[in-house]
Amino acid sequence: MIDVNTLTLGEIEEVETRARMGIGALQDPAAPKAKLLRALVFVLMRRNDPAVKWEDTSALTMAELDQLVTEEPDQGEGQG
Repeated sequence: MIDVNTLTLGEIEEVETRARMGIGALQDPAAPKAKLLRALVFVLMRRNDPAVKWEDTSALTMAELDQLVTEEPDQGEGQG
């Protein structure tokens, strides 16, 4: 699953703003997850492509989500 320890504070804020819930909801089995997962995917995709738009995430399948969250993050690329 997603290692939230690799997220920046700005990314966490973006996730929580877009999902309208705290990131801790990942641990709550009763909490809805679709919007939270979509927000997480959005910030992860934006690491590799800053031009990614929120709308780009709506067509992703669960298989694509799984592939994205199991990939190693590109640390430092595109920054600076």
